[in-house]
Amino acid sequence: MVDKDAVIQIYRTKKSFQTILDYFARRQKNSSRTTAERLQKALASEDIDITRTEIIDLFRALANAGCGVFLVGRKGHPTRFEWSVGLIDVGRVAQGESVEPTPLNESDNSTLVVPDEQSEGLLDHRFVLRPDFDVHLELPEDLSTAEANRLADFIRTLPFT
Repeated sequence: MVDKDAVIQIYRTKKSFQTILDYFARRQKNSSRTTAERLQKALASEDIDITRTEIIDLFRALANAGCGVFLVGRKGHPTRFEWSVGLIDVGRVAQGESVEPTPLNESDNSTLVVPDEQSEGLLDHRFVLRPDFDVHLELPEDLSTAEANRLADFIRTLPFT
């Protein structure tokens, strides 16, 4: 259960937290997962300069408030926040709106299609290259055969020993 008072307090703690939570409130779609890198890029595309450390501090605070789980990236996995409720609702709660954060349903928690920062129309693909190494690719959902072939040709040009 989300501690709405804690979310409001987080919003008031730092200007960077307020900026990120305002960004969440403006979004059109929820996400089951938000990576630190993608969030930082999305904010930068709006000329908002937020450090990775600030993003991680916010993720930790949101985890303590019951909004989801903060996971530190290891073994090829990105540092990320996995939402238990809609991030749009969390942003709106932070702004003081009387909203009850809705739990994400099963379709929101897909590991294949992850709508995330600036990724509408993109699919997040995971390929297990080795037992201890996953490759993550973000590709357009309308990827053509020609584009797939170009990507495969690129992989073939990489130097292997």
